[in-house]
Amino acid sequence: MVTALSPAQMTEQYDSGMWRKPYRSDNHGRRAISGSADCTVRLWDVETDRKTCCVFRGHTGAVKSVAFSPDSRQIVSGSSDRTLRLWDVETGAQIGQVLEGHTYAVMSVAFSPDARRIVSGSIDETVRLWDVETHRQIGDSFEGHASNVYSVAFSPDGRRVVSGSHDQTLRLWDVETGKQLGKPLEGHAGSVSSVAFSPDGFTIISGSDDRTIRLWDTETGRQRGRSLEGHMSRICSLAVSPNGRNLVSGSDDQTMRLWDVVDEPMVSAAGCEPAGILSHWKVPVINLHCRTNDDGWLSTPNGERLVWIPPAFRTGFQRPGVRVIGLCEQIMMDTSKFVHGTEWTRVRAGGKYQV
Repeated sequence: MVTALSPAQMTEQYDSGMWRKPYRSDNHGRRAISGSADCTVRLWDVETDRKTCCVFRGHTGAVKSVAFSPDSRQIVSGSSDRTLRLWDVETGAQIGQVLEGHTYAVMSVAFSPDARRIVSGSIDETVRLWDVETHRQIGDSFEGHASNVYSVAFSPDGRRVVSGSHDQTLRLWDVETGKQLGKPLEGHAGSVSSVAFSPDGFTIISGSDDRTIRLWDTETGRQRGRSLEGHMSRICSLAVSPNGRNLVSGSDDQTMRLWDVVDEPMVSAAGCEPAGILSHWKVPVINLHCRTNDDGWLSTPNGERLVWIPPAFRTGFQRPGVRVIGLCEQIMMDTSKFVHGTEWTRVRAGGKYQV
């Protein structure tokens, strides 16, 4: 199951505009939480026609991010009022004092796997750790980003944190020391709006305003394979299924895309030559053969134009390995065995494709 819900499932019963990122489901998929510009956190029953179970009130600014604890008994929320708050799922009451320290809006929050710590990222360009029991900040702020921090996530073992920023980089941090691990992960051409770890912790996934999803090796800091392309606007949110077989991305193009993670050779960022099989998490090899540029042209990896996609169909344009979910015209095109130019020699008699 994917651990994020579509905004379309949550838009009823709200007094004001809703943000696209703060939606989370519990570990059983029966309840969901959302944060809103009306300063509330809401708990929803997914199985009973999306009825509101509880409204959590206390924030004095828009709620930018929400997360369940691993046991689904607590909720943490981050707000533009610069604070984090903990909530009891069963009673709806705020737990303990407000978590204060950030000097600007809190954009992202997450629980550690053991539920003892919370990580937060803020417009104040810092990442901070908090003790769930004492409600106090742990150590110094993690500093290094040159602009707003939009997304944070714990590694599955809880020993590392990854952050994504408006400075177009990701940074990996050691939870115990607060030190940055290695150099910034660079490659995006826009703000990094969402980050996540693969279930085994060996891969980081990032989504950006540049409309791409990228995968990074946590050991080397290098990008794995090609960027995943297809969204027509900025990517707002990412999640990985618990079994690691799918990625889901949400975008301002009003669609979600479900990407298959397949057992294929990793593709080098420079071209289509195999770069070896991953020993840990598999790499999605979407857009391996053809890519769509900003003008709507489906092109070969070398940039040769093949087919022009009309504007009405670009948002819903999909190929094997990725499914588009949204209210848009959808067309499917399989280019995995497409040959062009001198590559025609790879087609055998009878139309069979020679690998």
